[in-house]
Amino acid sequence: MPKQITSSCGICRRGKPSLTLPETLKAERQHIRKRIANLGVDVVTIYVDTPKAIARQRLLENRLTKTRVDYPDSAFNEIVSAMEPPDAEENPIIFHYEDDLETWITEHLASALR
Repeated sequence: MPKQITSSCGICRRGKPSLTLPETLKAERQHIRKRIANLGVDVVTIYVDTPKAIARQRLLENRLTKTRVDYPDSAFNEIVSAMEPPDAEENPIIFHYEDDLETWITEHLASALR
């Protein structure tokens, strides 16, 4: 199965470029860090910590609501199996699936965007 990569680019309030990539492997994230190190861009890893059971439940709910793109079970299983959560070396900002999004943004990101 070919790997699907979705990315988004933008400019944050400080005028610096931002890039979001849903990389699942640590080696992929390290490769990105090395490639952009010479650009003077700070790299921030945000990890959305969601248990596999909750992610599967959301996948099944989405098949009914059709709110997001649907992934076949085989793709879901491949992503879950390949996922390497960031370690302390990557200094991730962690969003736990039960956290209140607005509170989390205020606590973790608001100061970074000023």
